[in-house]
Amino acid sequence: MSNIFASALNKKLQDKVGIISDTTVLAEQFPIIAPETDDTARLQRALDFLNGKGTLVLASLVSYNVKSLTLKGSVKIIGNGSSINSVASDNTVPIFKNDGNAVNLKISDLTIKGRNRAIELVLNGANYDKGLSLTISKVDFQGYTRTSDCIYLRQIDFVDIQDVSNFNYSTFLTIESDYTKGERDNTQIHLRNIMCLQVKLGYKFKQIDKAVLDGLDVNECGSGFYFEADNKRIQMNACHVERYGSAGYDGGINYGYGYYFPDNKSQLDISLNNSTALLPVDNAKAGLYQGLVENLLTNLVIDNCEFDKSDTISGYKAVILLGSYLWKGRFKYDDKSATTWKTTLTKSDGLIEETGRTIPTSRNLLPFALINSHEQLSTIGTGTMTITNDTDGIFNKGRLITIATTSQYEKYVQLNLKKGWHTLLLAAYKKTGSPFVYVQNIASPYNTSLQIQPNVDATSERLVRVPFYVQQDGQYKVGIMSSSDATMVLNQIEVVRGFGQYFTDDNTICRRSAIPTVGYFDLGDRITNSQPAAGGYLGWVCVTSGTSFAFKGYGSIQA
Repeated sequence: MSNIFASALNKKLQDKVGIISDTTVLAEQFPIIAPETDDTARLQRALDFLNGKGTLVLASLVSYNVKSLTLKGSVKIIGNGSSINSVASDNTVPIFKNDGNAVNLKISDLTIKGRNRAIELVLNGANYDKGLSLTISKVDFQGYTRTSDCIYLRQIDFVDIQDVSNFNYSTFLTIESDYTKGERDNTQIHLRNIMCLQVKLGYKFKQIDKAVLDGLDVNECGSGFYFEADNKRIQMNACHVERYGSAGYDGGINYGYGYYFPDNKSQLDISLNNSTALLPVDNAKAGLYQGLVENLLTNLVIDNCEFDKSDTISGYKAVILLGSYLWKGRFKYDDKSATTWKTTLTKSDGLIEETGRTIPTSRNLLPFALINSHEQLSTIGTGTMTITNDTDGIFNKGRLITIATTSQYEKYVQLNLKKGWHTLLLAAYKKTGSPFVYVQNIASPYNTSLQIQPNVDATSERLVRVPFYVQQDGQYKVGIMSSSDATMVLNQIEVVRGFGQYFTDDNTICRRSAIPTVGYFDLGDRITNSQPAAGGYLGWVCVTSGTSFAFKGYGSIQA
């Protein structure tokens, strides 16, 4: 009696201070009861006995046949090397699932087999006072002909998956939420040492805030990683995708990519470190694809990564980077530079020579302005161009003008460009017609390094920073062209020598033979004299900003 009284008193004390007692039960304490033909009911009885507070220990090296088990509360399952086999006739029913409420699930030392989804944890509705947690260690997931996903999580607060292998699933891990339904972010995600083999897709992420992915391998797949939308603060280290684009592994819109960030979806503070996409096969499209994102936050850092080239797969590119990004370290790429343009999306393949080279970062890039004003453009063509001042723009120095052209028209400047990287900075939008900005080799008119049509929303300019690779030294045209009547609003057009998506443009530096007469300049903007002469100046510096600017000469040259 004294033991019973002590136990009851201890439980009362634990409940009062919020301590969860860890009751441990053995699966073998709950036998199969006729007419039961599998282990579903007896394992569910064991879980129900725990009442959301305890540990279920499976017998060592035993095979359990299960349809579906419902979890609640804080439950730990220790497999002891056993296996759980799905025997459900409906392959849409998960083996482990919650009832839409809070669950803290821990699984270790187990093999899970079958055509069904292995684990599904979903928090119903915009529920902010309950949470989900999942910890998995030393578990082997074995799917069946890629007919189902393996793990599906929605609105989860903590994930720690390590030392796991999986085989033959449609998608190994999906973590997502939907902010349009008031659902909160998935957060505190830590994935380590995971091997995916023969899957359509390794990972699908949507609305994740804070994740660390270490040592994730996806081998023989349709695609490796799909970052659907609204992800932020994700760090990937030593992740590898091999043999992506495999025939028969079609995973949908993201099929054929090692790492895929779709167009017009926000992605913020994503870093890809010491990672690779190697051995593209069959229908591969790109090792890395980062889509263009308009009016949304996006940035990607790529540090010391490698993406294989392929000379045999039609249309394949090692890397396609269209949004804001930063390259660091040495890379291996295709030796081609290509550009594709659509009516609403700016697409540029940022590719460098196969031999690899060090790409300068924002900390050591010193861009030199080759052109920084539409005033430097000369005109040719049979049509006419009308330029009028407009209201201040949203970007940079507010040099906003409206350009209207009739018939075929071209306005350009001729530059001597060296082989290597350059960057176009353009803030403009199209109102009518089809005007575009281009960079073209004069000696080879069909060799166009860059061609971009300004933003077509007809309401505001979009700032585009597009690196382009010049294949050979020579004379190039940089200009604006229209083959018919067109109107565009131009805020900024600049070409700088060097590669860069991020750099500080504190003061404009350009080369001209005289001080400009119209425009907008900031205090400290400098102009280098392109025709220095005795008694003149090396250049001029802006001492009064605005449209009523004033320049003074500096660097007197002896007469």
